[in-house]
Amino acid sequence: TKRTRLVVVTGRPCHDLVNLLGIDPHPEIWGCHGWEQLLPDGRNELGQISAAARQALKEARQWAEDSGFSPHCEIKPVSTALHWRGLPETTADELRHRALAAWQPLATAGGLQLHNFDGGLELRCPGQDKGTAVRQVTADTDPDTAIAYLGDDLTDEDAFIALKDRALTLLVRKEPRPTAADYQLQPPEELIAFLQAWLQHTSAGKG
Repeated sequence: TKRTRLVVVTGRPCHDLVNLLGIDPHPEIWGCHGWEQLLPDGRNELGQISAAARQALKEARQWAEDSGFSPHCEIKPVSTALHWRGLPETTADELRHRALAAWQPLATAGGLQLHNFDGGLELRCPGQDKGTAVRQVTADTDPDTAIAYLGDDLTDEDAFIALKDRALTLLVRKEPRPTAADYQLQPPEELIAFLQAWLQHTSAGKG
């Protein structure tokens, strides 16, 4: 009997995670910050966005291409992101400055929002985030069910806040930063130890 429900909540499109996880069958995945849901049986649902939002995202992607930033641009169904993690600090600062200047008017025109994440900037549709995703996941969960949410990015803060007083929330990160999570785990040793302890506890007494 399965005693743990595994749900992956990510900013990436769901099928990107299927390939990265390499688990067959794949677990339940909420992608694109809650806009997309992929169930283990293959059913896939993606929320609908407005024509204005689609046009603004299209123009954002075109700007990235015209500016020579395509290698740093990630195109998703309901958002566009620029990544500068690993770039020299001056290059990253220039990329961020230029992206903000170009994308802020597009955000206004398309009813979109600009979000910073660890190592980048994302232009995305409002109305869904990792917090709304976990609220939907836990809506029909027995109040006595133990829940743990582990995350490493700034976008995981929405989930940490949404699960306050309902779940154990864990920031998985080597460097400390302000967070709404209950505790911080140092990867990989503390993360592995936590997962092993969870597996041991949930496997106890199985027939």
